Amino acid sequence: MLNSLDALNQTLKPNTITTKSRVTLMAQLLSATEIQEKVSQLSGWKLEGKEIRLQKTFKDFVEAIAWVNKLVEPAEAAGHHPDITISYNKVIVSLTTHDAGGLTELDFNLATVISSL
Repeated sequence: MLNSLDALNQTLKPNTITTKSRVTLMAQLLSATEIQEKVSQLSGWKLEGKEIRLQKTFKDFVEAIAWVNKLVEPAEAAGHHPDITISYNKVIVSLTTHDAGGLTELDFNLATVISSL
């Protein structure tokens, strides 16, 4: 099984700089067409304004937090951190590239990794 950094590296475009522990993507906004295409390929993710969101429901708070903790490694590897809302057993993960002002390849790369957790 690939680690999170390997999975991200496999999906990045040529304008990507990778190091042993960090991936930096030159943020370029995606077109509306590209965004729609990529969202349709992600199970459970929804487009909301300039971000994509995933809501997951778990058995209880402990299970929800355990899943959130699994997000740390891929987020750190990507150098891209999701906004996370936790309400007892419900977790909402939101991704956008704030510096670019919207959705970039980096958001969809990380969403793909998060979906596999």
